[in-house]
Amino acid sequence: HTRYWRDWSSDVCSSDLLTILGIVANSTLIADPSTPQGRATDWIINEDELQVCPDDEKIIQRWTLAVLYFSTIGENWSQCFEGDGLCLPNEASQSFLSSFDECEWFGITCIPVGDNFCVERIIFEANGLSGTIPSELALLPALIILGLEQGTTSGTIPSELGKLTDMIFIDFD
Repeated sequence: HTRYWRDWSSDVCSSDLLTILGIVANSTLIADPSTPQGRATDWIINEDELQVCPDDEKIIQRWTLAVLYFSTIGENWSQCFEGDGLCLPNEASQSFLSSFDECEWFGITCIPVGDNFCVERIIFEANGLSGTIPSELALLPALIILGLEQGTTSGTIPSELGKLTDMIFIDFD
């Protein structure tokens, strides 16, 4: 679906968010509405019902998971895509891009790190992931397990994942 691409420069909160994202991500990509990074930025500013503040330490984590969603064509996932009301087999999980904390989203497991909960595992099996694996996953410093099995992702494994020095398991099957 095509959305109106809003001029974020007039909104102080949005401007702060763009500044923060520009420090950790490619500013050209976050400003381009045709890229997963741009779509994630637009979602977090204009649609995210949780309305995380730019000074929240988890803003990068939530944005990164939104980039994963858009990079792997989340709207075509077989379950727990945006708006999917029932996430099977674990009905306690929430759909991606929902208003719930991202640690409650399907396939995401978090651990306590200081005062926050950080993504430790991303595990999807047979969920219809396609597209590419985003390099932004390297922005999840507690990530130790990445399992994106039985999908049709393509492209190269991002070299940035090498920055995750505690990573113990990657499975693309």
